[in-house]
Amino acid sequence: MTAYFNKTGWPEKAPKSEEERKQFIASLHKRKTELFMVLIEKKLLPLRPGVAKLIDQALAKGVKVAVCSTSNEKAVSTIVSCLLGPERAEKIKIFAGDVVPRKKPDPAIYVLAATTLVVEPSSCVVVEDSAIGLAAAKAAGMKCIVTKSGYVLLFLVRISCRSELVKM
Repeated sequence: MTAYFNKTGWPEKAPKSEEERKQFIASLHKRKTELFMVLIEKKLLPLRPGVAKLIDQALAKGVKVAVCSTSNEKAVSTIVSCLLGPERAEKIKIFAGDVVPRKKPDPAIYVLAATTLVVEPSSCVVVEDSAIGLAAAKAAGMKCIVTKSGYVLLFLVRISCRSELVKM
């Protein structure tokens, strides 16, 4: 949100000092997460078509799958478990919250995922829904597929046989 406001201009009633703006952004993130979690827990936001099939195909072929998000870990874990189910969730590594010092477009979260999973960044494919996420993936040396969506599960997939895996 900070990057967005820095680019487009801060709301008129937003705090002026850097410290107050940090607190303001933190409160916005917290509220956004609370509202989003209600939607997820009440199953009002369904899983996007093809996502479960893609993950199932990847896991069946032994491809490492991860969710990389700068949202808090509890929220991401809940989303993955509620939308994908606990069996899939057990097989997916989550990189979320403040596990890296800088948020996207910095590539740190993707670099951390690749390093932890012992996967070459050039073998990774990231599914993203934003220009900031695309920039992060590309800066990490990864391929990126950009989807259009109002919400998204961000996941990192190392594809060993793309033509078979990406069919939806």
